[in-house]
Amino acid sequence: MGLTGWSNGLWAFSSKVRSRSASPSLSLWLCVLLNFLSALATAAQTSIATESIPHNAYSGDKSCQQCHSAIYESYRKTAMARASGPVEGNLIPGEFVHATSNVHYKVFEEGAHAWLSFDREGADALHGRRELLYFIGSGGRGRTYIFAEEDFFFESPINWYGQKRLWDMTPGY
Repeated sequence: MGLTGWSNGLWAFSSKVRSRSASPSLSLWLCVLLNFLSALATAAQTSIATESIPHNAYSGDKSCQQCHSAIYESYRKTAMARASGPVEGNLIPGEFVHATSNVHYKVFEEGAHAWLSFDREGADALHGRRELLYFIGSGGRGRTYIFAEEDFFFESPINWYGQKRLWDMTPGY
């Protein structure tokens, strides 16, 4: 029995435990424990299956096209197909000044790279820029970008609002 069968067996076992007349808190904890172990088994299986794939490899949607052309063509026409991906070729340039903080934000291309710059003059001067790597959102309703800092990914503090056709702060900033 592979890990998938083992984890499916755990789910079946945890379902049986819940149907018995054991106390609700004991059943709940047992289900949580068994589902946690099931998730670990699934993660281990995924990790085993993907060890040979380089972490920086991105094949993109086109790699599916060869074997699944009808599905690929159908999916390509949906908003979901344009909802995320590498920033290259998907940048919406623009700039604005955030009135509350007086920070000037700018999204632009320079060479083969996309950038977010932020600047504020005065006593609380602030200057910097981050290379934008990925986008989230088709741009119809909105779009934001992702950058990396010390091996962590961060969402840009600004968003493109497609319906209003303007750049502004990301909700919560």
